[in-house]
Amino acid sequence: MLAGLVVSFLAFTLELFPLPSGMGQLSDDVHAGRTSVVRIDSDGRTVWARWSAGPLTERSLTYGGDPAAFESQVGRQAGTVRFEAEDAAGGMGGLGLLLLSAYPLALGSLWLRILACGIGLAVVVRCLTDARHRVATGPAWLLICLLTGFGFFAYLWTEPEPLLRHRPAGPGGSLRALLATATAALLLAASGWLLRSAVG
Repeated sequence: MLAGLVVSFLAFTLELFPLPSGMGQLSDDVHAGRTSVVRIDSDGRTVWARWSAGPLTERSLTYGGDPAAFESQVGRQAGTVRFEAEDAAGGMGGLGLLLLSAYPLALGSLWLRILACGIGLAVVVRCLTDARHRVATGPAWLLICLLTGFGFFAYLWTEPEPLLRHRPAGPGGSLRALLATATAALLLAASGWLLRSAVG
């Protein structure tokens, strides 16, 4: 389950920080059949465009001009492309941008969205129903998970019970859970940066 969450978070990181590209790369991706949809946003003078060129490849470009001129140039160079308005909130809405635990809602891949949400739901159910936790209590974990998002990773990293013996949560467990969450956040950020560097 932890591996599934890590994969979904790294995919989200690559979608959040697309690779800077140009019109030539967009044309190549369209001609190669890697994309047929370009999401655009504009302030009337500049166009910001994004497109997916594969499961873990998100690209972007900035065009100086109005959207009609951009669409015309893309049509001439790349051929048939469908343009869609870019949702700045990634489909999550205003509150979703404040809660890191809502990141699965912004994933482009439906199966990754279902996987991450299913794992998150399983963690929430275990926090609420299982009284046997090793690091912190279930309610403390639940609060950390929902408020930080990274708590889900820390929970799956620290809480799975050994097969032969169980150690109940002791005093100071909430602090240890927060430290595990901070460590998970740092590890995930470093992994996302390394993956982004490797793909870029």
